[in-house]
Amino acid sequence: PARSVEEACKLVRCECAGFLPHRDGSLCVLSSTGRAPPAHALARSGESGWSSIGAVVGATRPEELSRFRELMPNTPFLLPGFGFQGGTAEGLGCAFDQRGLGAVVNSSRGILWAHEREDLQHLPKWQDRVRAALQEMMDELQAVR
Repeated sequence: PARSVEEACKLVRCECAGFLPHRDGSLCVLSSTGRAPPAHALARSGESGWSSIGAVVGATRPEELSRFRELMPNTPFLLPGFGFQGGTAEGLGCAFDQRGLGAVVNSSRGILWAHEREDLQHLPKWQDRVRAALQEMMDELQAVR
């Protein structure tokens, strides 16, 4: 694993546009070459068994997700795009390990704008609509974990 920005850039053969250090010593490297740094060059597993870096993999592209999980079996994933952007729970199961861990599914607009959903207008308060949308998302994800 890389211990400095310079070392990380040498490992991934990229020009560093910047980096975000974390207090545990891990780095998020921002590449100015347009090439994503290979996760295996920067990652190191901590006591939890998970990598010290994560990967953002769109929930709208489940066909690529299993390949990313194969390449990065110990990397936590952030899966944006669930809900309004077209991502569904179907196909996301491979992002999680046997314990149901390993990914955070993001649904910003699906939760933030739940108060405007026609199918939830029967609920009296906007908070109830948001709660219902969140429960719906959790139920869908629970079925694939």
